[in-house]
Amino acid sequence: QNPPNPSIRIDGPAAGEDENNNEIVSAFAAAASPVWRQEARSLCREYIGHRLYRAGCMTPSLLYSLPPNAGSQTSQRLRRLCHRLELLHPAVFAQPLTGQLGLTLLPTNGVTDAVAMATIRRAYRKFARRLLSMPPDCDWDWGRPVALFCMAGAFAVDYASARMQLRLLGGRSCEQAIESLAECLSECLAECAVECSELFDWLTERGGWVFPDPETSAFANRSGQHDGATVWQKILARCVQYYYRLLGRCA
Repeated sequence: QNPPNPSIRIDGPAAGEDENNNEIVSAFAAAASPVWRQEARSLCREYIGHRLYRAGCMTPSLLYSLPPNAGSQTSQRLRRLCHRLELLHPAVFAQPLTGQLGLTLLPTNGVTDAVAMATIRRAYRKFARRLLSMPPDCDWDWGRPVALFCMAGAFAVDYASARMQLRLLGGRSCEQAIESLAECLSECLAECAVECSELFDWLTERGGWVFPDPETSAFANRSGQHDGATVWQKILARCVQYYYRLLGRCA
């Protein structure tokens, strides 16, 4: 269960009300952040499993190990949002991310399985930190959270594909990849709560990881207004801008 959403007016607060609302939001965010970090970890683990399944890297043991929220509305929406991002911008996802970054996952030059996993964790952590600490002029929208999950899935596929080339893809190895990347996401979110509480303030205003329906033609933006059918094009375009800024600096 998500923590209760505080009552926040978005239609023009009275004098002094805005400051009080900000304090209320921050208080709720502080209480909710451990719950939402755990939910993010579970969603990430499920999404990575789904992404591996799409890539043909699923194993029986991995299939049985997926969390129980695999069929939830939140999980289904996250899948569709990430898939739409991939389809709209194949230049980012058509080739392995690790290859674009010049990173090696195959066991050459002393690259063991543990080293390959550490390489992915390090690259993903750098990406997530930069994504969550974008300058103040980059407003918050669902593009950033979607990018976190989408990138985690892409890195997991890179890892699994490299293992498959050498027939090293065991169920336990895949499960370790999922756990490692999901834990990395949770750790990055925890760090952001300390360094940049704006993320959890923003999530609190929306009731947690309640991803909007990608099929909906319009939904309310931060100002409570509806942008119309073009809103997703704007959000996804901004998300891809994050990718192009950050991919070249992750290595």
